[in-house]
Amino acid sequence: IECLPPDMSWLELKNLGRMYGYVAYARTFRDHSGLCGLLEFSDQDDKERAVQALHGQLLDGCPRPLRVCSGSHPKDRARPPDSGSGGSDADGP
Repeated sequence: IECLPPDMSWLELKNLGRMYGYVAYARTFRDHSGLCGLLEFSDQDDKERAVQALHGQLLDGCPRPLRVCSGSHPKDRARPPDSGSGGSDADGP
């Protein structure tokens, strides 16, 4: 997910994803386009629902609409290197 508000945490992103289903993994990171995030859903239907709902959505604090890309399997997408500005809930709720 690209174009997230610059102050959004990984937990806020996870909570946003929870509106569409069970989020197994969430992370925020910075790249050339600003703050981005990853959401991994346990259920394919939940993922598809989230992609449809979030793509193009405007969030408070962000002047540009969200850009959402989707991969069908975790190995289909490369997780970016740790930039020190994000979090994972591998041990979290």
